[in-house]
Amino acid sequence: MIERLYSLACVLSVFLALCACGGARGHTPLPVPQTSSDVAGNWQFNTASSLSGTSSLSIAGGIQQSARAISAATHIEGSNCFDPVTTVNLSGRVEGDSISLSSTPVSEQVITLAGIVTGGTLHGTYAIKGGCGDSDHGTVEGTKIPPIPLTLSGTFTTTAKNTFDATVQATEGSGDPDGTFGVTGSATFIAPCFNSWDA
Repeated sequence: MIERLYSLACVLSVFLALCACGGARGHTPLPVPQTSSDVAGNWQFNTASSLSGTSSLSIAGGIQQSARAISAATHIEGSNCFDPVTTVNLSGRVEGDSISLSSTPVSEQVITLAGIVTGGTLHGTYAIKGGCGDSDHGTVEGTKIPPIPLTLSGTFTTTAKNTFDATVQATEGSGDPDGTFGVTGSATFIAPCFNSWDA
């Protein structure tokens, strides 16, 4: 009986050793899932054109993120080719720390941004194709702007030259589809006519 158990143990040992060897040879490591940067929030992008005499652009707005898909509603200032009132919609993806965005055509112009996100900053490139800004390209630097909680205080003077003090507590809301950000809050007045106000 002991001899049988010993023989069985030897056979199992050899079998397990062969399986381990075969498994090691055919083993393919599983890819490690890549986590993407969290880029949702308010951003300010500033460009530096590679074309002589071309002005820098200021691109500001909010980025929304769903997994790796991103979209943004922005406004562009500093250019004769973009009306700062017009909302420029962007869409793209974030892969790891790489981000890419491309706009819908605005007056036949398409602007693209691409770069690397590190913390709350972006370093990359931009390019414009089509329309008035065609062939403009260069570098872009971006900064993620935290929501703005405000505490303001000051003294008001009426037309009758009377003064009163006021304190305002305000909070910036999330961006809307037009790329604008509402502000809500309350104010306290030290005045005989009224003493508080909500907005």
